[in-house]
Amino acid sequence: MMNPILPLGFATLALSACVGFSPGNTIYPVAEGYGVDFEGRGVVVTREGRGFDYSEGLEARRVADNFCRGQVNSSTRDNFRDGAWRFPQGCA
Repeated sequence: MMNPILPLGFATLALSACVGFSPGNTIYPVAEGYGVDFEGRGVVVTREGRGFDYSEGLEARRVADNFCRGQVNSSTRDNFRDGAWRFPQGCA
């Protein structure tokens, strides 16, 4: 006979896995000297000291890729504003 608590345990485990991987509940690594934050669903990359300029998108993209544990969802909507690079599609 099956233990009646067993299905509840599996459901609880499955739900906790969903919560554990949501952006608000996960601690992502950020390279020293940079700041990364969520802006809605997107990712914003800043640099301490001197902000980014328009020509440093590749550097910001590498930081975002590392933050996203492999790849940011880059698109034509990526943009530069106020010394920060924004990747509005978020992590892939």
